[in-house]
Amino acid sequence: MGTAIHPFVLTRTWLNTSGVGKTPDHLLDFAAPTDELSTDNPVDTCCFISDEQLDSITVLGGAAQGTTLRSLVAEAPRQIVGRQFDKNKPFPLSLTVRAIQQDQPLQLYPDQETAEKLSSPDAMNAKFWYSLAAERNSKVFLGLDPRTSAQQLIRHLSGTDARNHLQRFNVRVGDSYLIPPGTAHALTAGQTMLELALSNRSGLRLTNWSENDDIPKEELDAAIRSINPESRQIIRMPKVRGEVSHTRKIPLTRHCPYFAAEEIRLLDHIFMETNGEACELLFALDGKFAVSYENGRECVPKNHVCLIPATLGSFKLESDGEPAEILRFSRMPM
Repeated sequence: MGTAIHPFVLTRTWLNTSGVGKTPDHLLDFAAPTDELSTDNPVDTCCFISDEQLDSITVLGGAAQGTTLRSLVAEAPRQIVGRQFDKNKPFPLSLTVRAIQQDQPLQLYPDQETAEKLSSPDAMNAKFWYSLAAERNSKVFLGLDPRTSAQQLIRHLSGTDARNHLQRFNVRVGDSYLIPPGTAHALTAGQTMLELALSNRSGLRLTNWSENDDIPKEELDAAIRSINPESRQIIRMPKVRGEVSHTRKIPLTRHCPYFAAEEIRLLDHIFMETNGEACELLFALDGKFAVSYENGRECVPKNHVCLIPATLGSFKLESDGEPAEILRFSRMPM
């Protein structure tokens, strides 16, 4: 029996990674009564979609309740993911929430040409960040400062001097950032980011911000080779603030060849459609909403993700009496 094609509201999985401090209150907002949170080994990442986690992400309700996402994709790969999707390839998007409890290393990803030269074709990656919470003075480091060069950055990788050669932004909730391959990037402590990426793979580190970095020479050399010397045109999108009097879509990425991201301010309803090229991920940023389609209706609670299959066709997003904010993500055709 084939997989029924309809919207799938997904569970989340928790990843213990940093082991620093306690679980941030910002991340606890994503916890449901059934989520197991450990205070001894604090959770700092909530995973919604990742190829490595497809066996632990399941459908939240409906006829497919409890079915793993890996099983769904294996049974109907092109109907769910997209007509060009190869079932032997990883799921083409990763979506996580990361609570940053300590300053992160400065890292980057190679573009595809450089990745091929490094004999690591899967290393290419691109990211999109959306700020969910931020303490005062939290910062994003992203790309070269317009007054510096890649060589100057390379000469000052030891200690914190590298920060003087990077663009820095004070984080405000709702702001978003696009991180193309070849762009050095880092987050400081005290913030929570929703992260969309092509994969959940770690980047190549340029510095850990210490005088005696322990980055292996091979990794550092690959990171230096991957720097895009033109990575100064940083795409930062400040949140559109103020009252919204009607349902509208706000694009958050423009001319991005990897994925599309937009914010939907939903006051009543909006009609949408997939054409078979790629699936969509709808994240309930604020409030809850429903997805109505030909054969039914799925409700999406706040802080959950709904997977819209590539071949679903026409559907309608409806607010649940109160305004809702939705982040909509899709992979560009492969």
